[in-house]
Amino acid sequence: MKQSLVLYLAFACSLTHVEGALYTNLNALPKTSFNYVVVGGGTAGCVVASRLSEESNATVLLVEAGGTYQNVEQLEVPFNSLRSAGPGSQWDWNYTTTTGASYARGFVLGGSSSVNGMFYTRGSEDDWGRYAAVTGDNGWTWNNIQPYVKKNEDWVAPADGHNTTGQYDPAVHSSKGRLGVSLPGFPEHTDTLFFQTVNSDPSEFPFVLDYNAGIPLGYGTIQSTIKNGSRSSAATAYLSEDVLKRHNLFVLINTQASRVISSTGGSHIDSVEIFPQSSVENATNMRITASSEVILSAGVFGTPHILQNSGIGDAAMLSAFNISIVQDLPSVGQNFTDHLNLISAWALNVSQPFSSATSTTFESFTLNSTAMSIFLDQWRSSKTGPLTMNGLSNDIGFRRFNESDPEVQKGLAAYGDPASGNQSPHFMHVPNGFAFGTAPTNNSYFSFVATVVQTQSRGSVTLNSTNPLGAPVIDTALLTNPYDLFAMRQAFKAVFDLLATSPWVEYLVDSAPALGLQAVIDSNFSTTVIDDYITSSAGSGAHAVGTAAMSPVGATWGVVDPDLKVKGLTGLRIADASVLPYVTSNNVQFAVYIVGERASELIKAGI
Repeated sequence: MKQSLVLYLAFACSLTHVEGALYTNLNALPKTSFNYVVVGGGTAGCVVASRLSEESNATVLLVEAGGTYQNVEQLEVPFNSLRSAGPGSQWDWNYTTTTGASYARGFVLGGSSSVNGMFYTRGSEDDWGRYAAVTGDNGWTWNNIQPYVKKNEDWVAPADGHNTTGQYDPAVHSSKGRLGVSLPGFPEHTDTLFFQTVNSDPSEFPFVLDYNAGIPLGYGTIQSTIKNGSRSSAATAYLSEDVLKRHNLFVLINTQASRVISSTGGSHIDSVEIFPQSSVENATNMRITASSEVILSAGVFGTPHILQNSGIGDAAMLSAFNISIVQDLPSVGQNFTDHLNLISAWALNVSQPFSSATSTTFESFTLNSTAMSIFLDQWRSSKTGPLTMNGLSNDIGFRRFNESDPEVQKGLAAYGDPASGNQSPHFMHVPNGFAFGTAPTNNSYFSFVATVVQTQSRGSVTLNSTNPLGAPVIDTALLTNPYDLFAMRQAFKAVFDLLATSPWVEYLVDSAPALGLQAVIDSNFSTTVIDDYITSSAGSGAHAVGTAAMSPVGATWGVVDPDLKVKGLTGLRIADASVLPYVTSNNVQFAVYIVGERASELIKAGI
């Protein structure tokens, strides 16, 4: 009876002029039929909903399980947002993997772009060339995605307005897009050390003016999705006030999708089953229809989870759950691919009592409530100061293996080389303060993150046997392929090559290794001890892709064709990180923006 009343009211509203808006619960939605339904208001979903609603005669519904980003200071302050919005917070899905590890994913409009580290890294020309080669679609090449780059990026001055000459290449950037991108707006003490090393030994640590120019190899300055001192996310950029005022765009938050459905029982998907995220809300499930397309943008976990519950996936697995088969696609939920991170940390100035007043690291204000309050007031009044930092680092390096090293030659011969080309990195280096979790003791900390950016381990996302509609089973399969251990060993040892240069030796003279690093140093970097350290300490880079991968038209593997339409079905397209068959050799948010931009163009063109 109640659902009938809701549907009747929605129908009645549809007979009159209905203005688009942001709706906080399912009951408030004024209609149930749209031209397009976008499931998931994350990085790509916001792009798609925004771009499709540019056509004033098309009605667009964006459904997001999380809440709004509006007026949430914890998500706006760049430095603090990374620390306040992670696992355990209300803005995170709080996923747990099969090993018991947390896996951060944004549970808010903007998705992970609202809670991530804000690195703006495009990957290499080779990465995009591989997408084109693997899918048989040249629309994915580096040159052919450049129009989307221009539509996406809004290059702005850093928060402190400093002279940025020599820190980037203006020729490869755009100020015509929606997403704010800038250089660091506040200096870190280690910036000087970083570039002293680069300038003193350019053969070993080459300078790269702009890693976003297609060949990222080298050491340079980080570009972040920060605009006017605040985080720029898919939500703030693509669902800004002017966009939310569009009469044809409807944004429904606090609402989750469970299945995509064919109203005729055939292969044409035209409906989405949604339900309120909060059990407190007094409403039943509702079915929303899309006259043109349903676009799944629920992310690397959510998209395969919805597909499988809809009967789209591996037929054998779905049959075991008594789910009716709509389309047998064994690749759904497979090919989970991620970066591998290893954080090495040092406590600084250990011979002296800790004083936040004299500290030059993040702890100078993270462990000093008075200083934090002062800097927060500064941010509120002028959007300047240390809280405009991304909270990780101002500096970054992309490296390839030293292929003259016999150990490297042996490893590549044994495992192969997964890099997308010879101008693409094997690993990434990021020096920073202690940015993850809580420092072991009250002290000044320095840490250095090594990231293997092309891994060979492949995980999966499957249904929970006790509750298929509950949280998915996430098996990251980290380090299950021996290449990844070999690659991280090279990346880790390269950290110490950099730290062996004189600026860093002096910086670390009164330091103590933390988090188990001392055992490695005491062993004189024994391979066995390094491998034990990696096995016990390395973790996900939280840059997962691949669980609904693109493949050529007619291929027996993959989930979507290069135009992002789900194989064997009509009316259903996927636009999020899950479609990328390989992880890019960088932080992946840029790639997801490009997927959203290209999906929007394809849909508008009727392709």
